Parts: sequence; structure tokens; C-alpha cells
Amino acid sequence: MAKSIIAASALLMIAVFSSTVALGQDDNSDEVNPASLRRFWLGVPAEPQAAAAPYLLTSQEQDRFGGTFGIDLSHWSFDIDNTPANCRTQQRYTDPACSCTINWQEISDNKLLHVYSKATDGSSLDLSFARVWSDLESRHASGKLFRGAFHFLRPGVDPRLQADVFLRAVGAVDGKKPDQLPPALDIEWSNKQILPGTEDFNKCPENRRTQSDQGRHYCDMWYTMQPQDIAAMAKEWIDRVETATGRKVVIYTNPKAWWNPVMDRHGDALLTSRAVWTSRYTSSGPKYNPNWTAEGGSREWKMAPLPRGASYPQNDYTMPHLWQFTESGRLLSNVFTCAGRSEQRDLDMSWVPISGPKFLSVFGVGAR
Repeated sequence: MAKSIIAASALLMIAVFSSTVALGQDDNSDEVNPASLRRFWLGVPAEPQAAAAPYLLTSQEQDRFGGTFGIDLSHWSFDIDNTPANCRTQQRYTDPACSCTINWQEISDNKLLHVYSKATDGSSLDLSFARVWSDLESRHASGKLFRGAFHFLRPGVDPRLQADVFLRAVGAVDGKKPDQLPPALDIEWSNKQILPGTEDFNKCPENRRTQSDQGRHYCDMWYTMQPQDIAAMAKEWIDRVETATGRKVVIYTNPKAWWNPVMDRHGDALLTSRAVWTSRYTSSGPKYNPNWTAEGGSREWKMAPLPRGASYPQNDYTMPHLWQFTESGRLLSNVFTCAGRSEQRDLDMSWVPISGPKFLSVFGVGAR
């Protein structure tokens, strides 16, 4: 009987994820490792830059800042040596020769409390998501390590389809509302590779082009849409996901290099009642810069700037705003195993200035 239940559950999981478009990352010209275009995301010069020194999260650092630390992951975190094309299917990606595994107990032992994993990209399922989501289910339920999922929004793809792909990935179908952190919508540059001298290259505005360390040129394809249409597209995704999950969506964006200069006032309504997962990298942890106050940062909560339309609470931290402060975070212990080798890998790290019961309440997890 138990074996039959396990087999049925496995078939159900296969059915759920096979109904999502398989993600062949090498065939997706829009998909690129965000770290390779970091300078564009941060709005710094296009010349090659030295890689950021790793930020080491120690117990002393956690005591220094307090609050709650977490990480976010995608298949890029798990790829072995930029995994070759023959690995990039849901079935092959579970092969130890194609991808790494992560020691979730070590993550918990390092006092990280939440993990956001990239679930979907446009109409595709991220290669690593099914495994991560399943791995973290029991840990989330026990309150040891909370799981969340994010979607990378793409222009040119029906937002209803993008929402449905995400909902199937997290299991929010047929009225089910799986336990999770607030779902997150990632709205940043949507990069497509372009070749110099081609029509695509010439049409792309200069301020929407960038170049990777490998010399490849990319164009942010959001330039093809008007800000009001981008906002409407995001709202359609958000409405569909909030209705199905019963959770308010958090919006991930960067006010310096995306939201404010592109959206102007057109996205304000999306952010007035929603939290923001803001990106602002430092070399010394979530250390607040007093100059950020004028940009929408919070001197009181020591949090990085939010885009226009969003604001920090004044007296009580009641919104689940997060701050992604580095994409080169490291822990004292190795947490990845790749092809049988234990190794360190850079991690995106985020921080919020609350902890304990307050974190559980604001993020809607644990004992509610």
C-alpha cells in the first residue's frame, strides 16, 4: 500500500511538471546567468570588472546585523561547469554528472532561515526547481528552513500562461495552497543575445544593451513595450497568482537600474500595497549607507532603497520587504556537492531587519 502511494505520488509529480514547458536553457536565447551581466543590473560602466570578493557570513556577522538572513537559488547555482546541453532537461538534470546537490542541514546550521528558488522563467520550469521545492517541503513544515518561489517575467509571453506555469510548479492548482513564503515576481532586464551589425542590434537602444565577460552582446527586450503595458502585464500575473495562492506577491526589482528610470509613475500602483525584494550590493554585508535615505532607503530599519511607489513602514515592520545585498555570499562550511566533490559556491543572500516571531508573522509562515 505504501509503495503504491509513493508510486502514485511520483506519477502525480511527473504529471504536474511535465505539463510545464521543459526548460532547455541552452536553447533559450533570452536566458543568461545574471551574474555575468551584474554591471548592467547595477548601472555601472560596461568595461569588464573584477569579480566581487566573496562575502563570508559568520556568526559574528549575524550578531552584528541581527535580523534574518536567507538565500536564493536557480539552476545556475547547481550547474556543473556550465552544464552542457545534453544535461538540460528535467530528467537528465538530476544526474550527478549534470548538477550539484546542496546540504540543507548545513544551510540551517548556518542560521539561514529562508530559501527562495527560481521556479519558472517565462513559460518554462527552472531545471533545479522541482528537486529544491520537494527537498524543502518538510523543512518548511517543521519551521527549520522556509521555502519560497520566484518567477522571472518575460515580455512577449502571455502573463496568464506565465502565471499558470508558476502555479503548476508550486502545486497551487485545483484549490490547493501549498505552504510557502510570499510568491515573488522578478521584474528585471530580459536579456536576449544580439549580434553586432544585425537589425536586432541596431534597433536596441544603446542604454538597453550590455556585454558579458565572454564578449556576448545582449539587449533588454522590455524596450519593446511601453511602461503602462509592462505594469498591466505584471498586474495580470500578480492577480492570478495571488488569487490561487492566497498570498500577496513580493516584487523583486532594482530601483536604480530598472524600475524608476523605466517605469516612472506607471508601476506605482503595483507597489503601494506590496512588498519589494530590493537589490543593492555591498561588500560588507547589509550595511546601510546614509546617502541612501534620499533614494528611498530607510535609516530607521537600515534597509536599502525601494523604488518609487513603495515605502518602508514608519513604526512597525509590517511589510515583508527583503534586501538582496550580495550575489557572492559564502558560508564557513561547504554546502554543495558537485560530481562527488564538496565545494564552495557563490550564493545570493538577502536580509530583513526582523527575526523570531515577528519574521514568522510578517512573512506568514510557521505558527500563525
